[in-house]
Amino acid sequence: MNSACGLGRRALFFFTHLRWTKKGEDMNGKQWIGKKGWLLGLIFVLAIGMLAGCSNAKSRKAQCLALGRMRAQQFADERGVEYSNYHSDPELVMTFPDLYHGVEVWTFTDSFTIDTEEPVDLPYQFTQEGNQITCSQVYLMFQAETGEYINEITMTDTEPIRSNVEVACRRALETMGAISPETYAGNHAIATVTMFSNEQWSFLLSQPATQGETGIWCVERWMDTSGNLYYDNVNADMTGKEYYADLQTQADEGHQVGLLDPEQVLMNKLTDDLGQAPNSVKVKMENPADVNDFGTGPISTLFGHVSTVHAEEKSIYLYLSSYEEGDGEAISRTEPMPGEVDDWDVTGQTYYVDTDMTFQLLDGTTGTIDDLATLEEYIDSFPEGEEPYFWVTTQYATVQRLEEQQMPN
Repeated sequence: MNSACGLGRRALFFFTHLRWTKKGEDMNGKQWIGKKGWLLGLIFVLAIGMLAGCSNAKSRKAQCLALGRMRAQQFADERGVEYSNYHSDPELVMTFPDLYHGVEVWTFTDSFTIDTEEPVDLPYQFTQEGNQITCSQVYLMFQAETGEYINEITMTDTEPIRSNVEVACRRALETMGAISPETYAGNHAIATVTMFSNEQWSFLLSQPATQGETGIWCVERWMDTSGNLYYDNVNADMTGKEYYADLQTQADEGHQVGLLDPEQVLMNKLTDDLGQAPNSVKVKMENPADVNDFGTGPISTLFGHVSTVHAEEKSIYLYLSSYEEGDGEAISRTEPMPGEVDDWDVTGQTYYVDTDMTFQLLDGTTGTIDDLATLEEYIDSFPEGEEPYFWVTTQYATVQRLEEQQMPN
């Protein structure tokens, strides 16, 4: 495959450096090709290119088939069955020239038979009908120039439009460490947003097209309080770069001017896409910001009542509450909570305890993760229907610190 590509490039160089002359005319002692010869040369170049392209396609198909058969063999081995009649038809669906020096995405749906019609344990994506096993569509990435297999991609958005596939490729490449965690190079801003629940989320904003005062902004990715990372998906049959280039043109013509303000762009994301009321969030934005400062799990300080501590499982069960902040003065942990408290969370959530967790009770008792049994006894000592309130510091959805809050009698 590589030799064919190299031959094609050399032939292309040779024939594109020829000049139009009369057949057989000698120029400075060199024989130059005529018009018919040039045409034959062009046909030769195109043939070599087609040969290399066919070779590339065959290589990708062969790798897809090999990976599919390996998966079928693993499926059979893990279930103690034999498989046969493997079938798939790989095809190239998309190419992303600007991603990782060029990426091709191939897909296939494969099927095979096993030597039993008894139901077997099915992993994700597999279905069974009698002795027929079918796996739903698989997407694989290849390096466009070399044909090297990169990785399988996971489609979180099931519709295989261009923007969905691009996001899936980027997520896989970043996870591998193959590309930097930055969709759009250039100017950035980082926002820390305190949600209604007091959870803190982080947002990375970028200028995806023009840089500077005339450039539009977008939220290119964000991270919730649990450390889950979400990517901007324009939900269109085009790449994000193409999508924002069009919006930049509109802004240059005096339309979509709200996109020039990063704070307005962020608020639109919070209200339109994430369902947050404008007056229920607090925003702290750093602009300009270094992209390397994004990616650390946000630290949240939650407030609520703890109903249960499981010392053996190293977890607590917390019901979130909201509170009035009063005149802006800091709330004293050891004095009765001022204002109204709204116990709006009726379902609660389990939070696991970090290995470096510490806690502090109003009676002066302090402890670490090794003292969770003491905390469990304390919680259990409250009468039924009464539960202590705590400030709970979390990162990546694990508890870092617990501090009990004095409540009105």
